[in-house]
Amino acid sequence: MPEWKFIAAIPGLTAQRAADAGDMTIVPESDPRVSEGSLEEYAHVKRYLAEFRGLTGCPVPSLLLLRRANLKGRVPGEDLVFLRNTFALSVTLLSRARRSRRYNVSIPQFTDAFEWPPTWLVSEPRFIRVETAATMVLGDFKTFCGHPSHVYPYGTIEPLEWDVPLFTALTSLWRSRRTAERAFRRKIARAVEIAYIAHRAPDNPVKNDWYYGVSNALLVTALETITNVSGAVKFEDVRRVVEAVPWPKELRRKLAHYDSRSPHLLSHRPARLTAPKPPMTRPVQVCSRLYRTRNLVFHGEPIRGPYLRDRRRHRSWGHLPYEGAALFRCVLLQALASHGHGSYAVPLSEREERTLDTGLDMTDRLIRRLTASRAIEEAHGEYYSALWEARSRSARRRKE
Repeated sequence: MPEWKFIAAIPGLTAQRAADAGDMTIVPESDPRVSEGSLEEYAHVKRYLAEFRGLTGCPVPSLLLLRRANLKGRVPGEDLVFLRNTFALSVTLLSRARRSRRYNVSIPQFTDAFEWPPTWLVSEPRFIRVETAATMVLGDFKTFCGHPSHVYPYGTIEPLEWDVPLFTALTSLWRSRRTAERAFRRKIARAVEIAYIAHRAPDNPVKNDWYYGVSNALLVTALETITNVSGAVKFEDVRRVVEAVPWPKELRRKLAHYDSRSPHLLSHRPARLTAPKPPMTRPVQVCSRLYRTRNLVFHGEPIRGPYLRDRRRHRSWGHLPYEGAALFRCVLLQALASHGHGSYAVPLSEREERTLDTGLDMTDRLIRRLTASRAIEEAHGEYYSALWEARSRSARRRKE
């Protein structure tokens, strides 16, 4: 009997491995589970996937969302949405962090690339029913020609990579059914959904500054959703949550206050500030810039110049959409780890290192420490660099 059942396809994307989430999984077409003996209605699914074309008319690869065939009933819509949002954010947040350091990144930076058309397998007669916003197809595909998302219409050049610690933590929460976590699960699901919308591509043909600023403003709402406990969230509440993340030393240094460094930034402000404000860390600085963007966009303040677009405003600041994505990822993973879902890799304290080094020779100690350092770099290195890379470039220029 077939072990897996087809649910939906994400055309235009591919991967080297599967993203497993318990009874559901997201796999490439080359996965062994996409075979005649393992997948229900295999012939119809392959025919359906073969009809997707890019702008040039060439076939494009697809990712498949599968579910175990022995499960009864339909998958709840909220579970499908949460899994799709989790996978999309795990890819786009990592892609944006890498984009802050490199010019060309082939992995999609917008969540629109992960949209799928509603699809059903119809047993009698054996057809596939496909519904999109423009058309409905029920038949043998003689009149159907699918296209991937307009955000990524050609198909990926490279297989997708995703944030494994974040995906693991979010799917752990999604599979958890503990009653005590119901409120936390609902809050995280809402924050993930808001972040998914925040990382969509601006689809207005004019593409003025307001549409670019909305994405950053929605990211503030997602941060406040994670922080929300009593219903009212202030900047200081979000700041405490941001500072609670175990940042490395270079991101815990106290820097000049955001307002003190840029009195004219994004608004008409006095040339001199009468009272100096206390210093803040780089992550809090990024959070302050996001809040300032939110106030400009949603509170009707005048916007002078292209302040909300994807470009730097200060010699030691990076692109706010990329830095904001890195900040949100670290805050979200820390919130999940604090509730027992996944883990946030941090260096060991001196006491813990002494305990673990007991009985080891010098070579074994070095290997263990290098392994631990590499694990932290693989988990957070791209995001930490996205938050600090612009300042380090500025420092190098000043030395030169």
